[in-house]
Amino acid sequence: MIHARDHKTPYMIDPWDYLGPKRRKLLDQSWAGLFREHILSELPVHKIASCYTDGFGRPSKEIFAALGALILQQMHDLTDEETVSQFFFNLQWHYALGCFSLVKPSESAKTLEAVSRDLFSLVERFRDNKQVKSLTTFGALLRVLKDQCDVTAADAGPAEMVLKEPKKILSSSLQNPSDPEAGYDAHKGQGYQVQVMETYCDSPDETIRGKTLNLITHVEVESAYVSDVHALIPALESTKERGLAPVKVKQGKKNTCSVAFASEHCSACPLREKCPVKPGRKRHYLRFDLKTLRIAGRRARKHTPEFKDKYRWRSGVESTFSEMDKKTGVKRLRVRGLSAVGYCARLKAIGVNLFRAARVKRAIDALSATPGKLAASVCSTILAVKERFLSPWSRLGNIFRPVTKNTAYAFNIAA
Repeated sequence: MIHARDHKTPYMIDPWDYLGPKRRKLLDQSWAGLFREHILSELPVHKIASCYTDGFGRPSKEIFAALGALILQQMHDLTDEETVSQFFFNLQWHYALGCFSLVKPSESAKTLEAVSRDLFSLVERFRDNKQVKSLTTFGALLRVLKDQCDVTAADAGPAEMVLKEPKKILSSSLQNPSDPEAGYDAHKGQGYQVQVMETYCDSPDETIRGKTLNLITHVEVESAYVSDVHALIPALESTKERGLAPVKVKQGKKNTCSVAFASEHCSACPLREKCPVKPGRKRHYLRFDLKTLRIAGRRARKHTPEFKDKYRWRSGVESTFSEMDKKTGVKRLRVRGLSAVGYCARLKAIGVNLFRAARVKRAIDALSATPGKLAASVCSTILAVKERFLSPWSRLGNIFRPVTKNTAYAFNIAA
């Protein structure tokens, strides 16, 4: 579907008014103002308009801006990548091509409200249409309206729509209509997350660690908004089914506890304002559950040397993610959807295991090399160095060869 603006009709409200008179004057006096006023509206758009339809298909980029960008590319002698960068970020290009008029921060809320009102009216108009309601795109509109707006039904009038506050918008809201299963996380951003479990070798010997094969044993792909708290149990169950479960797993009990202290001791304590103990009828009490006790104990153990020495192996999985990203590009996939992303992530994990197995195999072969093979490799290295060293001297010898030999060689060729 063709998308072309009318650049001859002036705007009722100037979208470039936010620039101010000085910046606007500089733009009008530059090549951008000349291009905008005399060339942009005269571009031969009609010659390519027949290649598009008026009401079918995805809207094209603005035709006048696209043709004008081709002229500016050759005008400034830019590559395709540089042209795209200028088209998106250069204010002179925006002014010359009549596109990307920025919205003031003070007016962004008004723009969002206008879009939400249009969305609400569109949903209300086709809500009772069975054919439209069966479309997946209409379902995406309903989801956006539910995620971003609060709709209240009035008893004696039409329904009302109010925008949600940014803090009230859930991370499971629709991020991309082309990928409805993708989520959002403040740390990871939009998309999906991959839960990975792998084996490791805790031996301090570098030789043993070099010959030990560490494999990825579990891969699970989730939407980015899913909490990591619920990832451990499914991972353990998955590895148990395949005979790869960990040797030791700790589990706690869900019970509450209460510890009583003498009131005369607590009342005279100088730290009673900072103490979590609360006064009761007969005594002062400290109430807690085993979960809180376990958390406090773990926080205390984090500062011990034993915990730091054991937990340092946990940081090794971060290098696994880095390895998967650099070797297989797991962070930038060419597919969408949870099933397709999971399929690619698992195959990439298999590829990482293959890379690791090949590296360990080379290390084992190097350590188990026989003396005969070692001597042969040393001899081949010496011969290679010898050939490299003697070849320059042989060429120098040809240059400084006696003149008589060169002359005789020339006569033999002539004869």
